[in-house]
Amino acid sequence: MKLPHSPARCLLILLLVCGGACRVSAEAGHEKEDKAIAEMAQLCGAHQWAQAEKAAKALVAARTQALGAEHKSTLSTRILLEEITIDLSREAEAAAQLQELLPVVAKVFGKEDRETLRCQADLAAVLVAGGRCTEALKACRSLRPVATRVLGADDRVTLKARRVEIRALIELRQLDAAQKEITKVYSACQHALGAEDRDTLEAGLLWVLATTLTPAAVTDSTPAPAELLPQLTQALGAEHRATLVCQSEMSLRTGSDAGPDAATEKELRRVIALQTRALGAGDLDTLRTRLYLSMALDEEGKITEAAKEAREVAAAYERVFGPEDGSALLTCQTNLVKTLKRGHQHAQAAEVSRKVIALATRVLGPENLQTLRMRLELADSLEELKEYQEAGQERLAVLAVQDRTLGRAHVETLTNCNNLAVCLMSASQNQQALPYAQRSLEGRQKAFGPKDPRTQEAQRLLDVLKKRIAKE
Repeated sequence: MKLPHSPARCLLILLLVCGGACRVSAEAGHEKEDKAIAEMAQLCGAHQWAQAEKAAKALVAARTQALGAEHKSTLSTRILLEEITIDLSREAEAAAQLQELLPVVAKVFGKEDRETLRCQADLAAVLVAGGRCTEALKACRSLRPVATRVLGADDRVTLKARRVEIRALIELRQLDAAQKEITKVYSACQHALGAEDRDTLEAGLLWVLATTLTPAAVTDSTPAPAELLPQLTQALGAEHRATLVCQSEMSLRTGSDAGPDAATEKELRRVIALQTRALGAGDLDTLRTRLYLSMALDEEGKITEAAKEAREVAAAYERVFGPEDGSALLTCQTNLVKTLKRGHQHAQAAEVSRKVIALATRVLGPENLQTLRMRLELADSLEELKEYQEAGQERLAVLAVQDRTLGRAHVETLTNCNNLAVCLMSASQNQQALPYAQRSLEGRQKAFGPKDPRTQEAQRLLDVLKKRIAKE
């Protein structure tokens, strides 16, 4: 293979292959600039991001002095500097600088130039890291068609815009859309960039994230965290954000077949300590690992600890990210409700459930399946508190929506129908319970057959109810 003549250009190719933080303009300049570029290439390759940042700052200063602050070469180096800042997990700082830089880059290079599109993709990435997921999603959906038309579907900048869009979808808990897109993006990264490129590895990590909360969506093609971790460590270093996230995902999977155990808890605590030091206690990825810890503690039966952890994480999400992007907060609070119920803290569970329902109604809509399920969680807690009238009203209202959206024969509709009958019986409203008990039995007989345990449960309920009515 014939190599480029200029050493700086050769290093440029290496930087571009490394991807992410190491992308430099092709203008070589004189020997000092060649040396600075070579130094940055070595430092980034050795994961010495702080030293690479120092070298990038020196090059920005040199180019600003020699060429001017708005020279193309200076601006390209400034973008490189902000990408290194991102690799140092200082996304808030990078966001401020990129927002200041973007209009200048667009003016100098043009709105559809590669450097402008690259700057836009970087800015969208840091918006997600800062919890501004709705804003990032909108930016990516505006950027993608332009990048695809100008640079091509397989260009690194285009693929980054698609990856950032997927990350935003994951954080907004639009998991079906994220999973559908990630299979295409991961395959495109492998084909265009290679299996060991950092952008390909980070795409694989997104696939892991998209399937963590929906294990049924994992396929044979889904990358395993245990396979990604050594590759990410080699490509980015042991304390890079992506590496730590992969450790978190792998830790959640270290439990036994029965679920997370003490080993899972220990490993999650170790990763949380690393993330807190490297990323910060209020960072989105640190909080996600703490959410995993609360789930693991719950599975271990450490309900008090799990509830405390879940409360703190939910409060942190609300404090750090605010109400705008409420889907991640919704997951935290939903997890808290389930933990409180397992600990028989039904009054507290009902209180949190009401907040979750209000949030879910705003973020997802009143007829969304998750909103309806949370209303049924509230009904469960109300029944435990013997507040049968309100519990029955919740179940009846949800049933009307289920009949319309899921269908009268859907398993969740039939389950709610059965539970509504139980609730009414608990309130001694036996006559009112009868049609729901009968409907539950008939629906389950059709759906599951007469010998299914669910059908037999409905039959026993109807038998008890009929005996009660006969005694009235």
